[in-house]
Amino acid sequence: MKILKTILFIPLALFVAFLFFVYMYDFVDAGFSYIELEYGSGWAWAAVIAAFAFRFSLPLTIFAFCGAYYLWHWDLFWALCLAMPGLLFMVPVIIMGLISTMYERLKR
Repeated sequence: MKILKTILFIPLALFVAFLFFVYMYDFVDAGFSYIELEYGSGWAWAAVIAAFAFRFSLPLTIFAFCGAYYLWHWDLFWALCLAMPGLLFMVPVIIMGLISTMYERLKR
């Protein structure tokens, strides 16, 4: 029974991984395309490098929404669905960083 669960789990895990890579490709493509259109390819590459090397993806997240909405002419709901996962994880981290900084300054 355990072997059967493992055998059935592998295709599901591969399918989920495939969906994740498709989502990330679309996310980066939408952000890169919009940044390249508005600011040039140098800034687009800088945003992609900042997102992957320094794990700072706020510009890419915002421009991915703009790229999906304005360039690809997606509906507002679907463009938000593309950009929202990044914002859902990023906003609490930024808020906690601000609270931590204020707490450390008040503690002195």
